[in-house]
Amino acid sequence: HVGYLWMTSLAFVLVCFTGLASVCLAIFPIEGLNVILLFIGLAVCADALRITEPRHWPAYILALMPGMCNWAIEQSQALVALQCASIPDGQTQCPDPRGTDPRTWGSSPDLVGLWILGQGYLVTAILWSALLIFITDR
Repeated sequence: HVGYLWMTSLAFVLVCFTGLASVCLAIFPIEGLNVILLFIGLAVCADALRITEPRHWPAYILALMPGMCNWAIEQSQALVALQCASIPDGQTQCPDPRGTDPRTWGSSPDLVGLWILGQGYLVTAILWSALLIFITDR
């Protein structure tokens, strides 16, 4: 097990410090890599759920929510950018789809809520799950 961790860290160091990451991105399309990352993420989540005690499953599911909100906002940003790219210049003014201001999302409180929950989703997920586990165990 320790040897696997050392091999993995050595592979990451080689890929990151030698520029192999950009070579891989030049060879493989990003869509193909996204599928691989999704599969790895699902495998990690399945392993985490298998070792999690059943009474902590609600905290596990709650911890996934901020990440899902961030994913939904990134997808909607990509959709807005694609739609704005198809409109000829001068016909309409498109909002900045990557804007950090929640007002970029117009008058939709649902999208503003998703945007707010998706900001800092890793820290939010850790805190929410820790709080729910603490409440559950208490």
